[in-house]
Amino acid sequence: PPPPYVAEMFGARPPMAPPQAGVIPAPIPPPPAAKGSVESYIGRKVLGVIGALAVIVGASYFLKYAFDNGLIGETGRIILGVVGGLTFILIGEFLRKKYPRFADIVTGLGGLGLLYLSTYAAFSFYHKINQPTAFGFMAAITAFGVVLALFANTAQVAALAVVGGFLTPFLISTSVPNDFNFFAYLAILGVGILAVSFFKKWHQLTLIGFIATILNFAAWYSAYYEPSKLFFTIYVLCIFYAIYLLAGIMSNIATKIASNNGDLFIFTITPVWFFGWLYFLLKLAN
Repeated sequence: PPPPYVAEMFGARPPMAPPQAGVIPAPIPPPPAAKGSVESYIGRKVLGVIGALAVIVGASYFLKYAFDNGLIGETGRIILGVVGGLTFILIGEFLRKKYPRFADIVTGLGGLGLLYLSTYAAFSFYHKINQPTAFGFMAAITAFGVVLALFANTAQVAALAVVGGFLTPFLISTSVPNDFNFFAYLAILGVGILAVSFFKKWHQLTLIGFIATILNFAAWYSAYYEPSKLFFTIYVLCIFYAIYLLAGIMSNIATKIASNNGDLFIFTITPVWFFGWLYFLLKLAN
């Protein structure tokens, strides 16, 4: 046969070696799946949020027109908001099997958001309910959102519910301080997050709860703290420290998943916050 370089000059290819008997050529592995592009991310998440917000804004303008012209009374407005929130939740859960990300937006941002806003409007704008009743309704909405998130296995809805729960003291606050009830409510939210950690390893939920506790505590300290409340404040800090430290530990034990960077961050920032406040309070007292 001619040399290989002669065959290549005339467009012919040198003969390939015949496959060995009994040897099966290894299959070519498929190329790795490409990560979602910027366009798909925008289509699945960003546009979903924009769409939900557009529906809420559009409905708000329609309702404003109806309210300004006296077509719907105050009680009717509250009922309409509650019905709208429940409708959003039903639609979101109906879409969850095919569109889980969009369902989180509809259920959490649309449904739970409208329920919170309706309760806030009933208390603050229309004065149809008193503060304890509004407090109870918002706590029930938070619990409902967390339970719904556990059944749907979605941390996003749980996070939105918890954010609304921690915003409740700001939404229904008055000029009269009630330290015990305020911190009891925050402790109940923290215990709820601790209970969730027995079932799910949701770092974002624990982190959101801890950051929201930090902000609520700082807001209370700047507005209502007095030196006579030193020991009460220390007890409160101890309770929150124990709750979020246990939440980080139990999520590993219950789910049998090793610790990662999220756990290490929670384990680090929790004692820093706790001992930092203790040092500050005791130094201030002396």
